[in-house]
Amino acid sequence: MDLILGVDGGGTQTRSVITDISGNILGRGWSGASNPNTTTLESLSQHLSESIHSALRQASAKISDLKAACLGVAGSSHPEARKKVLKALEAVAFSKKIQFEIITDAEAALYGAHLGGHGIVVISGTGSVCFGRDLEGQLHRSGGHGPQENDGGSAVWIHQELIKEKVELSKQLGAKTKATSVICQLVFESAEKGNTEALQLVNAAASELRKLVKDVDQLCALENGPLSLVGGTLFEGSILRRILSQQIEQSLPHIKNVRPKLLPVEGAALMAFRHLYQRTDKSTLKNDDRFIANLGADRL
Repeated sequence: MDLILGVDGGGTQTRSVITDISGNILGRGWSGASNPNTTTLESLSQHLSESIHSALRQASAKISDLKAACLGVAGSSHPEARKKVLKALEAVAFSKKIQFEIITDAEAALYGAHLGGHGIVVISGTGSVCFGRDLEGQLHRSGGHGPQENDGGSAVWIHQELIKEKVELSKQLGAKTKATSVICQLVFESAEKGNTEALQLVNAAASELRKLVKDVDQLCALENGPLSLVGGTLFEGSILRRILSQQIEQSLPHIKNVRPKLLPVEGAALMAFRHLYQRTDKSTLKNDDRFIANLGADRL
């Protein structure tokens, strides 16, 4: 069996997907955080292994069945962090024959959103970053300094700004004792109900993310360039997503806000597939189209 593995690892969770060479999804896995800059080597090894092996079990497959893999791991652009990821992967026990690569989770999100073509993606989860690819294929980035640096507009940023700037609301929501993900949800709910301080905070977070988009848009120099919003705080229907979309429409009207074609974890799988089967003839291009269609089939 020739199988493909895609991984999307961030500051909160690690997702894995197993596909066949036609793009049919055979298994999905999930575990905890896998940002090498914010997790111990022991936790990193555990979470990568749990996520990948749970996907393999669902696919009724073995690690030796993998032909290619692409791991999008937050923070892995730094050499020391990459070394840590490679060390952690020893627990996964990849075959020496497998073709695999490590990229950042933002690159995986960008690749999935626009299928490897030009465009921009802004991501807001535990941290935040904006990534873009111009018409020449060059990558451009703004933000992404890491949750420990309080990435603007991210969940951590919202939590910290709440404690620092919105003292009364912070007390009401229990910001000093609750997890960041819980606090963000409570802030969003308060904003939806019309709480002034919560609305101010969400608007400020959207402004931080819009600045990232503006920076990357200028670097990419795309006319009517596609932009996708991705990440745990920009889920479909979230007030932050709506306000950010409005801000972009008003200040960057040439940008076209589009849904991501694929999830980040699926983008990683697509990259692995393409690097294994280079597109050199028409039959391979057909296989590429089929792979993409099957990857996104469960959301149609």
